[in-house]
Amino acid sequence: MEYYSADGKIIRKSLNGTPQKYTCEEYPYSYSRYAIWDSGDWSNSDKNAYTDRLRSWYPDTFDALKDEILGRGDYFSRFEPEKIEKFLCELFGEKVKLTGIEEECNASNGYPYWLLWFRKV
Repeated sequence: MEYYSADGKIIRKSLNGTPQKYTCEEYPYSYSRYAIWDSGDWSNSDKNAYTDRLRSWYPDTFDALKDEILGRGDYFSRFEPEKIEKFLCELFGEKVKLTGIEEECNASNGYPYWLLWFRKV
């Protein structure tokens, strides 16, 4: 979710409205979190999970479900929110509603990861 300042610079914000402190353009290997999708009813009280943690918590099913439902690749910013929601439901074994997606960069290795916000239905 990008906005532009009067001088044409890209401004990104997290779901709670905090402006991105370290931008992707200025810090490509250590940028701070920003929202890439909002359902319109995101709440700070929603549950969340980082995609890299989900992989470690569900080592036997994460990759198989991801490939089956979302397709190949690890960049959650490229997947449709509806499919990510279906992926989470299958992974957790219960109905959840995806409410937001934020992207952040792991400063230790420069790779992006995603924070998925959801609530039980």
